[in-house]
Amino acid sequence: MSNLNELFKKKKQNPSRTSSYSRASSSRPSSASASRPSSASALRPSSASASRPSLFPRPLLESEDSDLTSSSVDQMNDAVTRRIFSKLDNLKTLLEKVKKNQEDMKEEIKTIKEEVAILSHDQACIDVSIILKFEHFANVRNINNFYK
Repeated sequence: MSNLNELFKKKKQNPSRTSSYSRASSSRPSSASASRPSSASALRPSSASASRPSLFPRPLLESEDSDLTSSSVDQMNDAVTRRIFSKLDNLKTLLEKVKKNQEDMKEEIKTIKEEVAILSHDQACIDVSIILKFEHFANVRNINNFYK
């Protein structure tokens, strides 16, 4: 997680890569970069595709879409990065909940084993269970006396 934060900070400090990419793509003619569609304009048909028959219109390129600038590309990248970090935080929270549930389940299994031992009249398990319960009770009582 800290590696991703460092990567995000480095990206914030060195935005030249993203902006030079946008400038380089906008200086190319539209026919030379026809294989690289823009994600923001993928659903709008261009005027060049209207003259040829096609089932699906060709998406606009970044060089053809004057609305996309380097700052808007940076903003989209930042939004995607924020969503990724948000999802990572959610996954971290879920992992903590799963670990806590596992610990609770271990305690429940231990209790069930003790109850099964009592119900099956296994004298050794009963003795161990009684000793553990007594030690727990004595510890709780000592703690309560300490705070009074």
